[in-house]
Amino acid sequence: MNYKNLLFRSMLLTLSTLFLASCSSDDEVDYDVWTPPLSSTQGAFILNSGNQGSNNASLAFYDKETKKCNPTVFQSLNNGLELGDTAQDLIVSGDSIYIAMYGSGLIYVTNIQGKLVKKIVSERDGKAQKPRNFASDNKYVYVTYFDGYVARIERKTLLVDATQVKVGNNPENLKIANNKIYVANSGGMNYPNYDKTVSVIDIATFSKVKDIEVVLNPTTLEIDRRGNVYVISMGNYGDVPNTLQRINPNYSVDSLGNSTLMKINPTGDRLYTIYAQYGAPTVDYKVYHIYDQKYVDGSFVNSDVKFSASPSTLDFDPATKEIYIGTSDYRTNAEMYIISTTGKLVSHFNTGGLNPAGAFFIK
Repeated sequence: MNYKNLLFRSMLLTLSTLFLASCSSDDEVDYDVWTPPLSSTQGAFILNSGNQGSNNASLAFYDKETKKCNPTVFQSLNNGLELGDTAQDLIVSGDSIYIAMYGSGLIYVTNIQGKLVKKIVSERDGKAQKPRNFASDNKYVYVTYFDGYVARIERKTLLVDATQVKVGNNPENLKIANNKIYVANSGGMNYPNYDKTVSVIDIATFSKVKDIEVVLNPTTLEIDRRGNVYVISMGNYGDVPNTLQRINPNYSVDSLGNSTLMKINPTGDRLYTIYAQYGAPTVDYKVYHIYDQKYVDGSFVNSDVKFSASPSTLDFDPATKEIYIGTSDYRTNAEMYIISTTGKLVSHFNTGGLNPAGAFFIK
């Protein structure tokens, strides 16, 4: 099938998705693999993880119109409240924002501006569970807890469901595809005996149906519009390198080379990857074409773009398709670089905190 036919089919899929979403009730769950990108964005929340144990995580907001970053947006809206210890992930779901605070053992729920609505603390065996990453559909926000469980939070009530699904050791990223939740189990706390599985949860029954074996220490997942799941395994930081893999809908696994960061572009047809070993003199910026199943020639960052430190986050503005790359040296405030679709540096700004976890866009 040629590219024009694929594009036509993609347009039909997008239109049908929008139509079905508009006709569904609040009680129906939408498990569509692909969500059309936002038509416009006002700006991006920048989540700074801080250093573990230092209680110096922060939430900033970058305004695209003024090109200014407010590093204390959370404190200013919440009577000086500090975010806490080790921010891990953020998700914008409906008109709410969820922030996973791993070190503090809680989840903040705010309105779309960042005003606190609720703190969620989930306990198991008398201990607060440590949230890591989020995924969502139109009924639930799903969260991985580092003690080996996936929980779901009902978006209407903001209550954690009593049922939790046991997965692998130290689950990290999770994504929804093919009416399933895929969960990367790193086993990162069991060095050198890392986990090497991606668990598959059936959403309808909220139960684990399968573990897929991958390379050691899987941490990061992405999905394309065809339902393929991509996973980066960090290896053992020695003889087993960072490895990019694709999990096909039949659960077979293909190796796609080396990568430390990845992100699907807003149209869902290309996977952008960065291979940046900490302290290494060279960094690879590659694009993998989903339909052709091969890498595109050339780098998506021009050679004259210089970063202050090693890339640590990769995100897209879904409206402009500009690339946001966060850098970290673990000692000084992070820088966020905005890269055009042609690889040129648009601008960059100080995020106001240490170790960015990503840029998260809102309308």
